[in-house]
Amino acid sequence: MVYLASNMGFGKVKIDKNDAIFSKMIRERDGRCVLCSDTERKSECSHFWGRLDKVHRFDPLNCEYLCFSCHIKVEGNKQGVYRNYKLKQLGKKLYDKMEQDHYRLTKKYGEYEKKLLYEILKEQYKNKDYLKPDWKVIW
Repeated sequence: MVYLASNMGFGKVKIDKNDAIFSKMIRERDGRCVLCSDTERKSECSHFWGRLDKVHRFDPLNCEYLCFSCHIKVEGNKQGVYRNYKLKQLGKKLYDKMEQDHYRLTKKYGEYEKKLLYEILKEQYKNKDYLKPDWKVIW
């Protein structure tokens, strides 16, 4: 378990091996900040619907590469530029469905599920599944 200092002001962020490999896959998939196209600043995996949302936590459609600067700018205001980006990326119908799921659904997982997820993510990373346009993490 790793703790990151870059926590957007919400206390210590726990990064386990699933978060680490998923974040790497997202950053490699996108290749640059999706908002400003920067490749030089520190790269981060941003979750539009936050990491506490277990339904979308490992959903590639919920995540993208943001540079540290853009991540700081949009994290506290997801109704502006970031929301507009997600609407354009997902389309209104899928955005609305994901938003409804965010508020209605829950997902809990224990050690067994975390181990299963890690095996799935490792396999997808090895096969470069995350570079495919229809990549999903189903577990």
